[in-house]
Amino acid sequence: MKFVMMLKKINLSNVMTQIPYWLTINSNIQGDITDSEYLSFFNTNSVRDGESPLNEYGKVFVDMLYSVGFPPNDKVWVFPKASLNNEYSHQVGQLFVLLMRIKSDIALCNHGTITIDDYGVPVDWQPPNPTLQETRYTIRKLLLEDTDDTFLLAKNIAERSLFNECFNQLSYLKELRCTDPFLGYLGLWSFIEIEWADNPQKTDMKKSLKSLLDGVFHDKREFKKAFNTRLKDISAEVGRTMGEYSIRNLLAHGKYHKVSNNWDGESTSEFHAVHDELYRIMLEGLGTKIMNNT
Repeated sequence: MKFVMMLKKINLSNVMTQIPYWLTINSNIQGDITDSEYLSFFNTNSVRDGESPLNEYGKVFVDMLYSVGFPPNDKVWVFPKASLNNEYSHQVGQLFVLLMRIKSDIALCNHGTITIDDYGVPVDWQPPNPTLQETRYTIRKLLLEDTDDTFLLAKNIAERSLFNECFNQLSYLKELRCTDPFLGYLGLWSFIEIEWADNPQKTDMKKSLKSLLDGVFHDKREFKKAFNTRLKDISAEVGRTMGEYSIRNLLAHGKYHKVSNNWDGESTSEFHAVHDELYRIMLEGLGTKIMNNT
């Protein structure tokens, strides 16, 4: 459901900047939230009390979200500290939603906006737009450093006019996060295999994974070794009864249907945790490729 609301009739012809902002869907507040370097974070009570950049409109938007059946309590509201050029602020708004879901599985509402005039004064406030149809969420912890890095990547893509080039690819990767986890993991492995192949017409999963890890961990060999060990261990554990020690093949050949119900809790948790880490590694590698695209 999309909100359309004009709170003030004003002449925006001289308006130069905007602040997109987001409301998390599946990230509970854990303890006190402090600002990061580039972003400010608020809980719903603070927003309702006028303490966020939405000032008195915070209560209006909180009440509006409740009225359409979207409870904003226990959510995190995310605001950039600096406004953005209005030529690309909406692109940053869309990209940040995609990138946060891909990297951290943090689901966000479609962004709202605060419009700033030439004197730095807010002159228009638009609410966030929740997608109420999607129900597949796992509660995640919001990591401030990760959120900063993801925001900067979204901003860099938009500033460098790479939005059209990246949007469809990132939308596909976001959908992998939103689907059945096993199907999403298979899609992730397939994406890595083709994206990091030396020759797209003749791919090799092991070589593509090595290329990705070598790029991401080029100066952190101990981290690469630790991930490889972790991947090897869980691959042996979950596939041993089928004689299959490649997670990619276990997924691609449908063998996980035969064995996943027999995994113990520890193996199940580690299987999902390894793929969470692989999403993060993949996006870091993809972000480097995007930024090196001049």
